[in-house]
Amino acid sequence: MKGSKLSITLAATALAVALFAATPISQAAGRLVLGKNSVGTAQLKKNAVTTVKVRNGSLLTADFKAGQLPAGPQGPKGDPGTTGPTGPTGPTGPSDGFVSSTIGPITINGATTIRSLTLPPGRYVLSGRATLQTSQLQIVRCGFYPSGTGLDASAVVDVVGEAGISLVDTESLSNSTTVNLRCNGGYIAKAYSPVMTAIRVGTLTTQ
Repeated sequence: MKGSKLSITLAATALAVALFAATPISQAAGRLVLGKNSVGTAQLKKNAVTTVKVRNGSLLTADFKAGQLPAGPQGPKGDPGTTGPTGPTGPTGPSDGFVSSTIGPITINGATTIRSLTLPPGRYVLSGRATLQTSQLQIVRCGFYPSGTGLDASAVVDVVGEAGISLVDTESLSNSTTVNLRCNGGYIAKAYSPVMTAIRVGTLTTQ
C-alpha cells in the first residue's frame, strides 16, 4: 500500500515538472507570486515606470522638482489691509529758520548789540546786514558773538554819510545759546533796518 502512494506522488511530481517545462517562459513568469515588500527601487530598471503605470491624480507637488510644474494664473487682488497705527513724531529736520529784524534806528555807542537770536542746539549758517549812519568819519566793525569763524565786517562811514554792512558766519551749538549781532565804532553811529537770520543745517563743511 505504501509503495502505491509513493508511486502516485512521484508520478504527480513528474507531471508537474513536465507541464512547467512545456509552458512558455512568459506564461510561467506571469504565474510567479512574489513575496510582500520583495520589490523595491533597486529592482526597478531605469525608466521602468511610465505614465501608463501611474494612477492619475496620485502624484503630489512634492514629487516634482522645483520649476517642473508651470505656475498657475494670478489670483484675484486681495482686500486692502487696515491702516496701521500712527508712528511717533520724528526729530526736527535740519531746515529750521530763525529771523530777527527791526526798522530802527538803533544807536551804536561802543559795543552795541543791534540784533540777537536765541537758538536751540544745532549747526547754523548765520547772516546779518544793516545800514549805518554817522556824522563823523569812522570805521564801524560788526560781527556775531559767539562766532564760529571769528570774522567780522567793517564799514567806513564818511561825515554825515552812510554805509552798509553784510556778513556771514557759522555756528555749532551744543546747548541753547543767544547769538548777538554786535557793532562797535569810535564814535556814535546809528544802525537802520538791521536783520539777522540763522538757518539750521544737517552738517557744516569747512573748506
